Amino acid sequence: MKKIITLVQAFKDLEERINDFINDDSCIEYVEGSEEVVAGGAYAWSKLKPVAISRQEHIDADYMELAEKVRTVLKG
Repeated sequence: MKKIITLVQAFKDLEERINDFINDDSCIEYVEGSEEVVAGGAYAWSKLKPVAISRQEHIDADYMELAEKVRTVLKG
């Protein structure tokens, strides 16, 4: 049971990092001409800065590692 609690906490920590990444390192920008297709226009993710790309890659790697741990626990 302790292992499950540890994994849940790891997911919560990862969720916080993802939220911080979205709020601090990501932004959207208006797509020019989109109001002709969609009422109110459309938005797209802006290109990330190199440091944000690195942070995103670390979050992704940590998520994949955590998912593998969960698979191991579920199989075991």
